[in-house]
Parts: sequence; structure tokens; C-alpha cells
Amino acid sequence: MKNLTLIFVILLLTISCDRSTTNNAPLNMNFSAHLDVDLRDAAGNNLAGTDGYDLSSMKVTYTNPIPLQGGYTPDYPQNFTIIQENGEKFIRIFLNVGFPDSATANTEVKWGNNGTDIFKSEIIRGENYILVNKIYRNGEMIVSQWQHGRITIIK
Repeated sequence: MKNLTLIFVILLLTISCDRSTTNNAPLNMNFSAHLDVDLRDAAGNNLAGTDGYDLSSMKVTYTNPIPLQGGYTPDYPQNFTIIQENGEKFIRIFLNVGFPDSATANTEVKWGNNGTDIFKSEIIRGENYILVNKIYRNGEMIVSQWQHGRITIIK
């Protein structure tokens, strides 16, 4: 009886699979839109997480952001986080990728009372990917072809 039940379950599972719907499913989505910033003062001291450059004083906002749908809550609602790696801290800024047809998008970073920077991202879109290609800081290109890495900003 156990064997008959097992055969019935396996048969039911194989019949219930519809091959046409699995072939049309999108593959993976590659979404790469963050900027890691090593923030330093003129003497070379790391400023990430210090007064004015911490989670409570910094603010990252988007110009023309994509409206969130379906009750989506981002992992980092502040649009940035401070990461500690190998004893060093850096700031990861999640860049705006704009509307689905946007070629560029702006991210405004307020460094507490220490000024504001505008990061403009040039975006490459495909069927299964959204990538930030070039990044400008206050009109000056700081990344000409994006590869995951870290930039240094002197404040």
C-alpha cells in the first residue's frame, strides 16, 4: 500500500508540472547599484561612523525615485549603511536607479552638517539586469566604468 501511495504522489507531481510556464520564467536579476565610500579627513583619518558621518546625522535621498509597490520595505530604509570590514569602516550608499526608462538618476547625500554631495548615476538596463556604469559627484566623473570597489572622498 505504501508503494502504491508513493507512486501515486510521484505521478501526481509529474503531471502537475507545466513545462511551458517554467520556460518563460525570468532567469536571475542582476541588480548592482551601490557605491562604497571610504570617507577621510585631510589628515587621512577615517570619518565613517564619527560625529556628522553616522546613521543618525546623515541623510540619503533620491530625486525621482521608483515608487515602491506591494508594501515593499527595503533592507536599508535610510538608503545607506556603515560597514566594518577588516577593522576599517566605510559607508555603503545605495544609489537611485530612477524610473524603468531612466538613463540617469540622482542620489543626494547630506553629510550631517558637513555639506551635501549629488551623485549622478548612468544606468545600463537589460531584460535581467540593472547596472550603474558611470558615477559623477557634483558634476565630476568619479567612476568611469563601474566595477565593485571603493572610492575615497576627502572631507
